[in-house]
Amino acid sequence: MSARSVVLDGLQQHVLSPTHQTGGTLDLVITFNDFGVDELSVEPPGIVSDHSLIICSLPVHRLTSATFFRQVRSWRGVDRATLRQHIADSSLGHAPSSTSNVDELFQTYDDTLRNIADQLAPERSVNCRLRARPLCPWFDAECSAIRRNCRRLERRYRRTRDVYFFYTKRCKCQRWD
Repeated sequence: MSARSVVLDGLQQHVLSPTHQTGGTLDLVITFNDFGVDELSVEPPGIVSDHSLIICSLPVHRLTSATFFRQVRSWRGVDRATLRQHIADSSLGHAPSSTSNVDELFQTYDDTLRNIADQLAPERSVNCRLRARPLCPWFDAECSAIRRNCRRLERRYRRTRDVYFFYTKRCKCQRWD
């Protein structure tokens, strides 16, 4: 089979000259038919090895991920005692009037908690990337859950320096590694 005849199932072989000292074509550059090679050079064999050095330039265009903005709040920085005090001082900290209907009570609840949240943890806009595809074909929901748990335990260990979390992470993450 010659180097020129290697075309199968939508693939194309681009090295058309011999790549070995004895004259055979052993080193290949194979791409899909619709994927061209910008530059290809075959250096003569015998300089470092009995094979040729193949240098090629491929037109790789990195696709940009779709991005979107979402509103988030930094709840970690909120002091629970302060939050509790704000709720107690608001209209939610008192018994509702007996003449209020369900819709009014819900609106009061929603407005009050939203105002308290705006004071203690203001919303901010975050730019997020939308993953178009999974990291790998084998990376399923179970792998994702294991990785998430490993990273959660690692963060907890770094924050607390508690040896329990170190060994728990090590044990749980052996399934991931």
